[in-house]
Amino acid sequence: MAWVLQTYVPVEGTSWFLAMAVPKIELYKQINALQGILAVIVGIVLVLTCIVISLISMKSIVDSLQSLALEAEDLTKAAIEGHLETRGNADQFQGGYKDIIEGFNHTLDAVINPLMLTAEYVERISRGDIPEEIVDTYYGEFDAIRESRRRRQ
Repeated sequence: MAWVLQTYVPVEGTSWFLAMAVPKIELYKQINALQGILAVIVGIVLVLTCIVISLISMKSIVDSLQSLALEAEDLTKAAIEGHLETRGNADQFQGGYKDIIEGFNHTLDAVINPLMLTAEYVERISRGDIPEEIVDTYYGEFDAIRESRRRRQ
């Protein structure tokens, strides 16, 4: 068993010293206990830090989803009121949220642009003005409209 000199004092009037030694294991028992307590404290701090970061991230996600819902609501309201030129503000979003608004805008363009062209052609035809052939590329039902115009020429 290893011993560690903990303290010593001279004995007055002699050349002797009084020394106190403790087993090394006893000396380090307190240090080991403190290390255990410190490890628990560090663990608790890490868990609390993770919780705080999670709450901050969750708030950010909730805020983004609320903004996304409001933007979709504004687009829906504008479409119902006939404001077909209204588009979502994708610049106020980041990442996938921005992609959603840009996708919404592209979808509106894909539907509204051919409708506006069709309305213009119908108006011109009603005045007796036969418009030029539609050369833009359309798909689905819009292509059927374009093809019907070509068949009438």
